[in-house]
Amino acid sequence: MGEYTIQEIQSQPEVWRGILGMMLGASSPLQAVDRLIEKGPVLFIGCGSSYYLSLSAATMWSRFAGGPAFALPSSEAMLFPESYIDAAVRGSVVAVSRSGKTPETCAGVANLRRLGWRAIAISCTPASAVLEACDASLLLEQAAEKSRFMSRAFTGILLTVQCWLARRCGDQELKRELLRLPDLSRALLERYARPMQDIAVAGKFDQYIYLGQGPYYGMAAESMLKTKEMACTPAEAYHSTELWHGPRYALTGSTLVVLLLSDGGQAQELALLPKIKSAGAQLAVICEKATSEVTEKADWVLELNSGLSEYARTVLVMPLTQLFAYHRACALGKTID
Repeated sequence: MGEYTIQEIQSQPEVWRGILGMMLGASSPLQAVDRLIEKGPVLFIGCGSSYYLSLSAATMWSRFAGGPAFALPSSEAMLFPESYIDAAVRGSVVAVSRSGKTPETCAGVANLRRLGWRAIAISCTPASAVLEACDASLLLEQAAEKSRFMSRAFTGILLTVQCWLARRCGDQELKRELLRLPDLSRALLERYARPMQDIAVAGKFDQYIYLGQGPYYGMAAESMLKTKEMACTPAEAYHSTELWHGPRYALTGSTLVVLLLSDGGQAQELALLPKIKSAGAQLAVICEKATSEVTEKADWVLELNSGLSEYARTVLVMPLTQLFAYHRACALGKTID
């Protein structure tokens, strides 16, 4: 059960290695597409997982490229572009679609091109509708998937955006950090393969909440979707500090809260831990390195120990939460693939 899904999750380190070689090499396709970026805003659009990775991609673009960037579901660009786009402003849209045939994304691109925007597609499928709808494209065939659940395509596309930023900004330190990701991910998959399975099998959960801030919010939202898709179980995602508004009332003893601990918001996020535990919920924390507060309050701690900066290491959390969703689905007897 789930043969394609688990293989694709586990294949990510080598897929990343191939993408890094292609995107950071001398004949990188990024050279051509980067020239199409206008001086105005950069908009990332996609549906489902592609939208969630767009959320993280936009935060990274704003952080490194220095210009305004934001993300929208493709359906908003299709149905209500005037609510977000000033007709007098020219920008660039990056259309993300694993299959390359997402109709909402094609329609959103068409609307934006009518407004004079340049369009760049990122997909894993050649000769597809989204690629044809755009001015240029980045094709990641090595990240293509047979499973209906997006895993290596998600991380591969986000890594491509990170490579794009490293080249565009001439950021040699970011480039060096990205080149370390395949080995780090392989080590994490090996280290946490059994613990993730044990948590998934032994845990008594009927609700899942994923928390993240900044670039980690898109990761939290995608982790939520993986759990919802695979395990067919209620799951939600919030910006971390939003939990202690309305959502806190839904916490029970069978709620698993997964916090993707950031550097920039660490003080505020750590303050949530005793509140989560006082509500009776179970808590897992994925972090660079555990503080004493994390060790004391969390039921499960997964340390990345990457030595990388916050934005560079963001993508490392995804194989772990994908692995959890897969094993939880198996434990519940769900059909995968």
